[in-house]
Amino acid sequence: MKKPVRVLVVDDSAVISKALSLKLNRDAEIEVVGRAANGAEALAQVSSLKPDVVTMDINMPVMDGLTALEHLMEKSPLPVIMISSLTTDGAEETIAALEKGALDFLPKETCISASPEDTDLLLQKIKTVARSRAAKPGMRKKTTAQPTPDSTRYTGAEKTEKETALSPSLLKDVGVVLIGASTGGPGVLLDIIPHLPSSFPVPIVIIQHMPANFTNSLAQRLDKLSSLPVLEAFEGCDIRKGHVYLAPGGKHIAFHYAQKKLKTVFPAVSENIVYKPSVDLAASSLAEVYPGKALAIMLTGMGHDGVNGFRALKEKGSLIIAQSKHSSVIYGMPRAVVESGLADAVQSTRRILETLKKLASL
Repeated sequence: MKKPVRVLVVDDSAVISKALSLKLNRDAEIEVVGRAANGAEALAQVSSLKPDVVTMDINMPVMDGLTALEHLMEKSPLPVIMISSLTTDGAEETIAALEKGALDFLPKETCISASPEDTDLLLQKIKTVARSRAAKPGMRKKTTAQPTPDSTRYTGAEKTEKETALSPSLLKDVGVVLIGASTGGPGVLLDIIPHLPSSFPVPIVIIQHMPANFTNSLAQRLDKLSSLPVLEAFEGCDIRKGHVYLAPGGKHIAFHYAQKKLKTVFPAVSENIVYKPSVDLAASSLAEVYPGKALAIMLTGMGHDGVNGFRALKEKGSLIIAQSKHSSVIYGMPRAVVESGLADAVQSTRRILETLKKLASL
């Protein structure tokens, strides 16, 4: 039997800490090895207990979660899941944590919920980040200086992985870039979007798995760092060249093309679709209304959302890039694209940025 995932729970609320620990310990594949009431205690216990994963509250006395995360990423990097409140402030702090190196987050309500679906999500995230390739997440600086993609966020253990490029001749007909992402996606987006030139010639639409409210905070952070305008998409908005649109969390996004304009529509879809927004739904819609004009990029994430939509895009003549294994926090969604034979290229974060810059220079 494989060793259980060792978890350190960090929360100043004894009630929440105990409830979260009990829920995690019910799973035979997880063991809570310690509980800390603030960031300072957490740092001390990381040193002595050597956990595989840390769940970190944000607002705590003595030392808050963001400060503790910075120290942790600098001295003893390991996978961290932030536990966030469902508020505007909570969303902004969560985006800051993802920027500093946290791999994922969960709303606090999800962690203490009795819902089987919420419990499954919690357990799945713990196990997934424990197995992630990001053994040494990079810590971003607080300044607006732009970091170098791939420079510190990932280890170089598998940098020998073969990557492929796309020739300029294939990129010349691209009219829109569609990006799908889940776990680890915000960090990669922060490594790519701020580096794109203000002259970028086509629109970029991002489908990032995130709850409502959090996507707007991510859009605002990207907008602050980027020369391109970045905004959360709204129903009926024109998808304009040189703009970046983030699909809002909790809603599905699709597209309509008329009078030489690409617009968003927010369809009502069956609750059977797990992710809102859904990469599959957005990509399938784009394939129908704008055939052969997309460059679709699948970034890090668990699961396989997007495979069917990317297949529809591929069948209509669009180009497909999958993020490489060594640069993905979770090689789930990109793997599904590669193993389905859909990828025209497999590229690291750095190479994806190079491809987009090449597109901008055509």
